[in-house]
Amino acid sequence: MTRALVVGANGALGTAIADRLEADGWTVDRGGRPDKAGIDVDITDPGWAAGTDHEYSGVVWAQGLNAKGGIREATDADFEALFDANVEVVARTLRELLAADRLVPKARGVVISSIWQVTARADKIAYVTSKAALGGLVPAIAADLAGTFAINGVLPGVTDTPMTRAQLSTEQLRRVQSETPGGALATAEDVASAVAWLLDPRAKGINGQWIAVDNGWSVTRRV
Repeated sequence: MTRALVVGANGALGTAIADRLEADGWTVDRGGRPDKAGIDVDITDPGWAAGTDHEYSGVVWAQGLNAKGGIREATDADFEALFDANVEVVARTLRELLAADRLVPKARGVVISSIWQVTARADKIAYVTSKAALGGLVPAIAADLAGTFAINGVLPGVTDTPMTRAQLSTEQLRRVQSETPGGALATAEDVASAVAWLLDPRAKGINGQWIAVDNGWSVTRRV
């Protein structure tokens, strides 16, 4: 049976992705920190990959950390924390899976980043920088593992989730909606659909690429 590991499966996007993959017939292991509800693979345990009997056809990285602060406020600790949570976790867990030989031949991976990887936002310098680093990490992995492991990324825009509605004001949400073709935010399920497609072997010609899931917000402007 086809098995996937979803890192960060406790969040809104990670949960939607895991649920979608299960609905599509995947067996899903939900990875993350053990203090998070619904996590059955503790990726903080140094021996987690070597200790499992499972082999993965798909790996999704939906974990992440967010923080406010511009160039005046962001500290070295902020940069280090976000770089570890948003970038190094991807490299570290993949390295552990490779060392333990836990990936099937031609396995596929998807990294969930953010539209802020390619579009800067004020007062988010450590977050934007960490996401921008993923823009180099994904194609570098694709080059290193060519022929054995394909990896792509998804750039969710301002997505309709509880966290988005908690972080953005009503006016901010209205502005993004007004700038989005059709006037609707993308949903967690939209992101999950993109991930499911990228993990499917029928997407085998896609490697080292990024796909924005934001209903066209990042590529259209009204004049």
